[in-house]
Amino acid sequence: MYGQVIKQVRGAILHLLRLASFVQDVVDHLESSRKALTAEELKEAVQHDVVGHKELYDVLSNNPKIRINPDGRYEYKVSE
Repeated sequence: MYGQVIKQVRGAILHLLRLASFVQDVVDHLESSRKALTAEELKEAVQHDVVGHKELYDVLSNNPKIRINPDGRYEYKVSE
């Protein structure tokens, strides 16, 4: 019983860590490039589908370091 719960918790933690890693890859790339990029350009650069991966899209769209422009391009928000 506890073994299964531990496996489920471990799986959830690994999923969140993987998602956090994807987000960090996108943020780092946008910060270093200083360009507004389309989802396709980001996918090519960081190998993560930011539109097809709903959780990743949701996290990025709510990330204070990322702005999604009206034209759909992602860009790094420079701190003021």
